[in-house]
This record gives sequence, structure tokens and C-alpha cells, in this order.
Amino acid sequence: MQVHRLLAVSVAACSLLLPAAVFAQQASQAGVEQEADRLFNEGNRLMASGAYREACPKLERSQELDPGVGTQFNLANCYEMTERLARALSLFREVERIARAAGKTERAEAAHQRAASLTARTPQLRFISREPLEWTLDGERLRSITEPVFVDPGAHHVVASAPAKRPWSSTVNVTKEMRLVDVAAPPLASEAAPASPMPTSSSWPAQRTIALVVAGAGFVGLGVGAYFGLSSRADHDEAEGLCPNRDACSSRDGVSKWNDATSKGTASTIAFAAGGALLVAGGILWFTAPVRVVPNVTPTHAGLVVAGSL
Repeated sequence: MQVHRLLAVSVAACSLLLPAAVFAQQASQAGVEQEADRLFNEGNRLMASGAYREACPKLERSQELDPGVGTQFNLANCYEMTERLARALSLFREVERIARAAGKTERAEAAHQRAASLTARTPQLRFISREPLEWTLDGERLRSITEPVFVDPGAHHVVASAPAKRPWSSTVNVTKEMRLVDVAAPPLASEAAPASPMPTSSSWPAQRTIALVVAGAGFVGLGVGAYFGLSSRADHDEAEGLCPNRDACSSRDGVSKWNDATSKGTASTIAFAAGGALLVAGGILWFTAPVRVVPNVTPTHAGLVVAGSL
């Protein structure tokens, strides 16, 4: 029972709100129409006083708020009086079309006469090219250029383009005395192919960076060689103190020292050789161009592998 009561209340509320919403919408529409009428009357008053520049915006806004063929006709007239001939011609033709469809023969005929008068004195641009091109006029793409295009007097920006071609553009200045202006596009140049990446000079700094690293490793090798050399010399002196004759040494400590001196001496020799090779490699890398010099160091051999040309 309670549910039914809630439904009944909801339906009653909706029935009360719906007329209110409709009324609000109607009131809003009435306000828009009143504003459109006010602007229409004000625009006509300004035209009657010869203030066409001020009248056109009033009529444009009135047409936006509440479109009407009468407003369009007066706006077309305002455009003609302010030398916007192509706009006036287009709008008179639109008024004629709408009026004939609505059976308003008198209005359609009046618009037709005004359009015919403007057709004879509105400047036109004729687009000429030796190849199929896409044209834009004042930023708007033209669907067809088989016939000349009506334009208002003034400066107009034209652009001709085609796939894989560089666009061509120009500014055409048109006066109201002109009737037909040819816009001829020259043959469009082919779009330049993307430039191949130029070899950068980064390989040169990189090679010198590697040279510094290799030379640094060479200095480290020389340092290691010096350390083992000094250590080997100290072990050798100590071994001679324990066993002057290595081959006849009977002291375990003496034999151990002799072996340490020999091992460290070998390590010193290898380290010196590797360090020297790395220093030479670093120098070659520093002073040469695209040459790859790779140190080749083994426990029994130290040298360089050079690839490329000097």
C-alpha cells in the first residue's frame, strides 16, 4: 500500500513539474525571439540612417537567434552596401531558394533580381594550373575550380598544393572594379627527399675518450709492474740472505722467497708489457682517425691488434 502511495505522489509531482518545465522552455524561447526582433528592428533602423557597418552585426545576431528569410534578405542587402559583394550574392541566392520552396514568389523574385545584379559586378577568381592541384582560398578548401569563384573586394590568400610537392601560396588583391582575376600557379617543385643523416663528429671525440681510458689503463699497468718489480727485488734480496745459492738452498723459507721473487718478477714483466702496450694503443687512438686499435694481452704475450687503415 505504501509503495502505491509513493508512486501516486511521484506521478502527481511529475504532472505538476511537466507543465512548469514546458512553460519555462516557452518563456525562454519567447525571450530569444524578442531579442531577435529587437536586433532586427535596430539593424533596420541603422540601415535606414546609412550606418550599414553597425547594422550588419545586429542582423547577423538576429539571424543566429531566430533564423528567418526576411532577416536574411535584409542582411544580404547590408552586405551589399558594405562592399561584401560575394557574401551578399550567396545570401540572396539562398533567400531565393528558401522563398521559392515556401511558395513566397514575390520575395523569391526580389532576391533573384538582386542576385542577378550582383553576379554582373562581383569580382571572381579563376584558378589556373598545368597539373591537378588542391586549392584553398582564405583557409577554406575549394571543392571545385571548374568555374570562377566569387570573392569580396580585398586581399585574399590562396594556396595550391599536391602530394609530394611543395605548396605554392600568394596574396591576391582584388578591387571592386575587377571582374575576373586569374590566379595561375607555377609548376610545383617536388618535395625534397629527407636528407640522409650526416656523419656526426661524435666518433672522433668517442675515439679520443677511449684513448684516454686505454692510456689510463696503461699507466695503471705500469704502476702494477713497478709494484711487483719492487716487491720481487725485496724478495730476491731476502732470498739471497737466506740462500745465496738458489740451486743448493736447503731452507724452506729461502726456497719460498726465491719462488715469490720469481713469480713477482714475472708478474712485473707482464704488467710492464701490458701497460706499455696500452699506452701505445692510447697514443695511436688519440692521433688517428677511424682506426680500431685493440690491445691483446695474455699471460705470455702483450701486443696490439690494428684494424682499419692509417
